Amino acid sequence: MLYPISAIGSHVAKSPNDISGREVSFESRAVAAMFGTFGYELDVTKLSEDELKQIPKQIARYKSIRRLILDGEYYRIASYRENKEYDAYMIVSEDKKEAFMIYMQVLSKAFSRSRLLRLEGLDSDMKYDVNGKVYDGDVLMNAGLLIPGSNDFEAQFIKITAV
Repeated sequence: MLYPISAIGSHVAKSPNDISGREVSFESRAVAAMFGTFGYELDVTKLSEDELKQIPKQIARYKSIRRLILDGEYYRIASYRENKEYDAYMIVSEDKKEAFMIYMQVLSKAFSRSRLLRLEGLDSDMKYDVNGKVYDGDVLMNAGLLIPGSNDFEAQFIKITAV
């Protein structure tokens, strides 16, 4: 990358979007904004009670990965420009004990199925907790992590921690 991830302005915007008219869930917009400086660029007085309750959790999630954003190693797992369906990217700590991945389903196809994504940058000899399940680093990087099929503009934040 030309600039570090920590230099990228990345904010939760309103939905529907003024330019595209697309409606995207508040959670998916927050997950997408995690890759950068993270902030909110919308009128909070127009948010629902449920959305307002999500904000402290979203900020806490970002604070838990802020060190990775600043110092971690970036990996592009999949590119929407190439596959025309989804993006996936991750950041791994230098000691390979902590990482996170963001998976974003941009446009889904009819009858979309789950997919295996091969992660990168982990330690093949370590075991990792991923959403409450433990996997060998070797398995995550060679066989892959199963990502369930999802709807248009749905994003997932996946925390990966060595155990």
